[in-house]
Amino acid sequence: MPAIHDCSQGVVRFKERLGDSDDPYVQALVKLDVKSWHPGNYYVMYTTLERILAVCGQDRLITVRELDRLDPRLSCNGCRAYRRPMVCRWREAVVHMETEWHPSYGSGKTSLWEVLSEEEVKKLAPLDRAADENAIRRMNLQPFWWCRHCETHGLNRNDMAQHVRDEHDIANPSDTDFFSSPNKPISAERVVYVD
Repeated sequence: MPAIHDCSQGVVRFKERLGDSDDPYVQALVKLDVKSWHPGNYYVMYTTLERILAVCGQDRLITVRELDRLDPRLSCNGCRAYRRPMVCRWREAVVHMETEWHPSYGSGKTSLWEVLSEEEVKKLAPLDRAADENAIRRMNLQPFWWCRHCETHGLNRNDMAQHVRDEHDIANPSDTDFFSSPNKPISAERVVYVD
């Protein structure tokens, strides 16, 4: 039987493998506990994105910028069976389609998705704006924020801004003074539920 490298068997934490290194870069990675790269994760997302592009009637060679400009809204009919229909942007659709509880998870089915017409998108515009504002509000309340001036992390955005004011004497902290954690969970919660 051929040998299988650890990186192809799942997530590897740097702390487990490199915790005793003297290299400052490695120590920084250990401190952040960054997940290692795994080609399987990207393949799954790539094939899911390819399926979403097919539903949108787009070629797989379309760029992210072009797709963002088109900004298609998709309705998940798979979720309709047990909750209200859900509408999201293409990025959220990719993440939503790959959640383990989703009816299409691992099946490759795209028939559960449909692209909304321009008229339907216009009707949903107020709900869409509210979903954007709600997603930002929720993100700001999460303890995912890190200080760029020291090692303080795990605070919500308001508490991190206060930390920067108090500890670093910066009267008006901006996004250059703190950032959201690269290890925060990916969320597909920026969605609109339709009655």
